[in-house]
Amino acid sequence: ASGGRGQKGGLSEYARAIGKDKGELTRYRKGAEVAKTVGISQQLVDKYAHLSAIHALPESAWQPAVDFMLKKEWSAKDTQAQVKVAKEGETDKQISALFLNKVSRRELGRITDLRDKVFSSLSYEDLQAQWLKWFDETDPISAQEVQTKRIEFEDIEAERRAEEEAEQAGEAGPALNIMSYSDWLPLQEQCDLLLTDPPYSTDVEDVYAFAAEWLPLGLSKVKPTGRAYIFIGAYPDELLAYLSVRMPTQVLVWTYRNTLGPSPSKDYKMNWQAILYYRMADAHALDCPVMNEQFSVQDVTAPDGRHGNRYHEWQKPDELAERIIRHSTKQGGLILDPFCCTGTFILAAHKLNRIGIGCDISTQNAEIAKDRGCRIKK
Repeated sequence: ASGGRGQKGGLSEYARAIGKDKGELTRYRKGAEVAKTVGISQQLVDKYAHLSAIHALPESAWQPAVDFMLKKEWSAKDTQAQVKVAKEGETDKQISALFLNKVSRRELGRITDLRDKVFSSLSYEDLQAQWLKWFDETDPISAQEVQTKRIEFEDIEAERRAEEEAEQAGEAGPALNIMSYSDWLPLQEQCDLLLTDPPYSTDVEDVYAFAAEWLPLGLSKVKPTGRAYIFIGAYPDELLAYLSVRMPTQVLVWTYRNTLGPSPSKDYKMNWQAILYYRMADAHALDCPVMNEQFSVQDVTAPDGRHGNRYHEWQKPDELAERIIRHSTKQGGLILDPFCCTGTFILAAHKLNRIGIGCDISTQNAEIAKDRGCRIKK
């Protein structure tokens, strides 16, 4: 029975030859296709009418439909009626859920209404797009699930509105996003200054791989007229790791004389850190009215609780942060810090009427930054 309509050997001719109705043979064929796909047991092979009806469902629904039908004392007419109800669903998931009585048509109607209502209530295009994306990917069959997600989106909308109102009132601090640098940096515009203090070689598994991964990405976010200052440890391996990725314009030195702890007996006590300084091709002249601020060695006391605030072990001094920002940017300039920690650099930017934004993966650091005046975004 492989021939087509009107062809010799077609289904119509075969039906006439054996004295059967063509529609009945079609149902047999459809039932056999379902039986073959789901590995149906012999007890249902003769119940082709059930299987033929199930054939109208998406193939992904055949197995659960057969399993469900086996638990019911249904006639073929019952199965056909259930399939008719199920086919009112818009997606395979909805069709399966309707057939299996996991959801009602009324519930699906409520879900569709909620989708449209929430979309209309969101005033930001990116949130609207995210809402529809979630809906398409999740294909929810529970109104409660949609309501829960609705609250989440409405909270984000309300938080964003509050931030905008605070910004308009001039009250908002710099924004710190709780994200990894690899997720956050690609989303950012090019900046006037990349100022950051990434984890040191003692804090990452492989400093060579780490530097090779993040440094090119970070520098790609600096305008041709901009600069980058990157604080790193003074350990030889760490210096080599970074210098192997991209040679800086200069290596500056931050030295501090208030280092604590015992001195080594055979080597020299470390009281400095390197600052990798990258000047882009079209950068303007530095703004250094105080001559000794332009020395490549910056001698500034480290925060230690006795000299100003100290919120983190490797916190940089506010004085040094503000000095770098004044040297390299103008008011209104954009400053990025992809390893924000407790917010020292972006807070200094905000204080000097620049736009400072950053990210950090630590919620503990973010809480400290919030207490210091940063706005936390998740």
